Amino acid sequence: MVYLFFIALFLCAYQQHSFMKQLASILFFLCSALMVDGQDRPNVLFILADDLGIDAIEGFGVTEVNFANTPTLDMLRAEGISYLNAWATPQCAPTRASIISGRYGINTGVREAPGNLDVSDESIFNYLDRETNDAYSTAVIGKWHISSPFSLDHVLAHGVDHFEGIAGGGVQDYYVW
Repeated sequence: MVYLFFIALFLCAYQQHSFMKQLASILFFLCSALMVDGQDRPNVLFILADDLGIDAIEGFGVTEVNFANTPTLDMLRAEGISYLNAWATPQCAPTRASIISGRYGINTGVREAPGNLDVSDESIFNYLDRETNDAYSTAVIGKWHISSPFSLDHVLAHGVDHFEGIAGGGVQDYYVW
């Protein structure tokens, strides 16, 4: 069973690290519920879609738009958890830094793209590793954009087990990167 945290525009406005505590609570609840189903640990898939507004796909209360056909995303959203009361910063890097650190965007030091999320900030990846006794493998697939200058050591220092993606904000060819 896959539990999906589908995020269109997502950034919880919570105090420092309380987002991580809330996420850990949600994971604990899901794990408890799954024990009834006989599964020890749930699979968690967290999708952050850059620049995807609530008016881009169905399911977020906007009705008078000709939406793109997204059957897989629609299925994942229908079977998972969607956050409907959320907000994001106007740029991708500050939003990403807030989600990874659990801090207000203004407190991460990443105020524009690209930015640098200091490795002294506790990340959601390190937090979950510590709180679950390394029970999960973690990966980031896509854009990092919160290390300036980019270093794979920066990604690893934040507790990511596997990274496939790009350091910067874009690619010249989406088929060759």
